[in-house]
Amino acid sequence: MNKRILMADDDAVILKVGKFNLEKAGYEVITATNGAEAVESGRREKPDLIILDVMMPVMDGYTALLKLRGYEETKDIPVIILTAQEGDVYEKISGEMGAVEHLTKPFNPNDLVEKISAILIAGIKCDC
Repeated sequence: MNKRILMADDDAVILKVGKFNLEKAGYEVITATNGAEAVESGRREKPDLIILDVMMPVMDGYTALLKLRGYEETKDIPVIILTAQEGDVYEKISGEMGAVEHLTKPFNPNDLVEKISAILIAGIKCDC
């Protein structure tokens, strides 16, 4: 059975590129276009890993991350924050909120696939 990834971003191009590259690497990909959809899909689908953009409509990625950490069924799922927000302060915030990785846009899709593979192979979970 393929590992399942939930990718949430309000940018259709990012979702398309991410989904294409992740599926090419053998992952099943579920997409969401805002944080509320990501929380709902995460609880329903229980993916192996979640990728959250920070700046999304309805609910931002950090709020979605906090909500996901609050549910028993999603509290341990590794989360990667993928954002245009640059700087050490944002990396620190992502880590303190329970993300296992923080990647800045623009990103190399191959790097994203490699990081996801490493996280899933190592069995990294949130140590919140």
